[in-house]
Amino acid sequence: MNSNISNLAYSKVNIVEDFKFWTHVNVLSLDKSLVFTKAHPLRFVSYSDGTPCIEANMFLNAIARSSKGNAKDTIRTYSGRVTHLINFVERQPYLKKFSDLTDASFRHFVQTLLTERKRNGQLKRKSNTVRAIALTCIKFLYFIRLFHDLTNFIGIDKANKITTEEREYTVRPEGTNKKITKISITHDAIPELDETKRRLPVSAVIALKVWRYISNQENVDKKRRDCALYRTMEYLGARVQEMHLIMLKDFQNAQKSGSNPFISITNLKRRGDSSNRNIPVTKAFLREIAKYVNIRNNIIRSKGIKDHGFLFININTGQPLKSSTWTKYLNIWKKQLNIEGQLHPHLYRHAFVTEKLKEIILQHTECTDADSFKRTVMHTENFKMRLREWTGHSNLSSLEIYIHLIYDDLNGYAKVYNALSLKDSISFVKQDLEQIKEQLKSKKITASECITDLEGLITTLEADIKDSLKRTDDTLKV
Repeated sequence: MNSNISNLAYSKVNIVEDFKFWTHVNVLSLDKSLVFTKAHPLRFVSYSDGTPCIEANMFLNAIARSSKGNAKDTIRTYSGRVTHLINFVERQPYLKKFSDLTDASFRHFVQTLLTERKRNGQLKRKSNTVRAIALTCIKFLYFIRLFHDLTNFIGIDKANKITTEEREYTVRPEGTNKKITKISITHDAIPELDETKRRLPVSAVIALKVWRYISNQENVDKKRRDCALYRTMEYLGARVQEMHLIMLKDFQNAQKSGSNPFISITNLKRRGDSSNRNIPVTKAFLREIAKYVNIRNNIIRSKGIKDHGFLFININTGQPLKSSTWTKYLNIWKKQLNIEGQLHPHLYRHAFVTEKLKEIILQHTECTDADSFKRTVMHTENFKMRLREWTGHSNLSSLEIYIHLIYDDLNGYAKVYNALSLKDSISFVKQDLEQIKEQLKSKKITASECITDLEGLITTLEADIKDSLKRTDDTLKV
């Protein structure tokens, strides 16, 4: 490890595509060849001079092998966190390797994370972020102890160079009254967990600003694709990777799903669960996606490539759109529109969850505050099933923060909200009308095209009204 580096040099994390693990030797074959299994794209960590960091890469490899379900996000997070420790060790002239770390130097590391500032003088990281980085680095150091078979390096015994603490905590699995005691490993230098701040969804003002921008782009193909991307993000409330995995057949099945249309998407972030969940959608939503699908199919045909089946594509190549593109586009739109503060796909998920909970809350007039709502509704199986189906949350206790946010907004006021699904459809129509008006004004569409679009809007809205009234009647009969 080279400790004499400039302050501008950093360790790197590269992505190795099409990586395969070998699993065993096939003794049944004549050549006794190695048998491989395809892995997720591998995060490969290097020191600032390009030398591979063997310990970090083996640590990530071990995490990938032990993780159940989708490990991609976990590996990305862990690789980003351990690079902080790698950079720190490289910069300290008295440290040549990770095993040289002591209690004092680990405290120095944590303090550096806490006090590092941006150019404008603001702190780079919040206390909870530093805590998450430091706890991951503790796991990494435990791995190094095992990897190098070190004695007296890290552990709860005070004879170790780095002394950790074991703390008990209890968790209550969803759907049970039984508490389970677990043990976490920490260090006295690691800050305590701050009170979790409320997850504020994307504001309506910013959402409308972004929509107006993308729906008035000059390139028609890009406009249709970006509008479909935006609608999907806004009205499905899915995680980025879940949206990335939506296939053309999922949309086609949604078109055939009758008077109560829904789209099926893959559940992620549920260990050992590879099932799908069905999210209710409006015909107005399906109409918007259909406009894009026609363009999608034409692009793939014009490129002469085999249809891979993914719904969202790169309009220049016809290949599947990368999941990172969702965040990339929002960053571009944020810059173009001079939007301050955060703007990323997960804010739209927060907005979706908030709205879905609000719909349920407004149906329960007897619940005048967050606590009464949780007592009355949060523990009913029907409610849990609906929320899991819509949001994909495996643990519904994480929804409590949204409930408090909604009651703050409603100020304790609740009323029966008739024909709830019409809200989304009307929102679609209002935005589409504004888009048509702008396009007609700027002469981007002809009068006949305007009439065709308006007829389509009216037909779609009539269908959604009819379906909503039928659902309302069915509910009253029960």
